[in-house]
This record gives sequence, C-alpha cells and structure tokens, in this order.
Amino acid sequence: MEMSIDSVFKGLPPGCPPSDARAAEGTMYRLVGSDPPTSVDFLTHAELAKALKANPCSRCGLSVFSSLGDVIKLYARVASQYGPESTGIGHLVARLELEPMHGKMLADSNKSTHHNWWPYDGVNRLSTFKEIVEDARDALET
Repeated sequence: MEMSIDSVFKGLPPGCPPSDARAAEGTMYRLVGSDPPTSVDFLTHAELAKALKANPCSRCGLSVFSSLGDVIKLYARVASQYGPESTGIGHLVARLELEPMHGKMLADSNKSTHHNWWPYDGVNRLSTFKEIVEDARDALET
C-alpha cells in the first residue's frame, strides 16, 4: 500500500519538502545544547516559533551538515556576531546517522554541506543521535 505525502509529513506548507528532496541518508552533524541531546534540540524553527521571516518550508526542516568543519564554522560565525552566550544555538556537535525511514533531505545550494532535513511525522528524531563529537566553543579559542 502506497502512502500519500500527507500521511508522512504533517503541518508542512504546500510543496514542502520540495520535489527534489531525496531520502534522508548518511552521517550528518547538528549543533545541540546538551549531552545527550533532548527532544528540544531536534525542534524546527517552525515548532519553536522562530525565524518567522524565513522561507516557510526551510523553517519546517532541521539544519544538518555533511561536514564537521562547516557546522563548527557556523557556530563560530554566529558566536562572533552575537556572542557565545547569546547565540540561541547549541555549542555541541552531534553526529547523526540518517536513514530513509527518517524523512527527506535537500542540500542547500548556497551552503554546499548544509542540508534541510524534514523528518517524517512520528519519527523519533533522537534515535538518529549517535555521539557528541566536539564542543564548537573550542574553535573560538584558536
């Protein structure tokens, strides 16, 4: 029995995820606030009522990176702009293992290793977490 897109994604704007999104798969990295991460570390901007002026579909996805270095650069850039205590993003880099059962993802053409990940409805997002690999604050000290 084939499932409709509405049965696997709930509450997303029309056309989201985009038609060129592919099955989520591979090792990805995400900034989180605690070790181990909590469910709050895996909420989208839409779920947190943040980034209200951002693209509605992007707000419904989670930012993940295929490059450890790029996620650390993101933290350093945001921390230098707003201060390490005021970033609003976590400082710990979590390694995730995504599989097709976790949803869809799409690389951001503007940031080569940044991807939006749209988890399927009901997916245990925390189940993708494998380990904390680095404290991104260490990059500020170099």
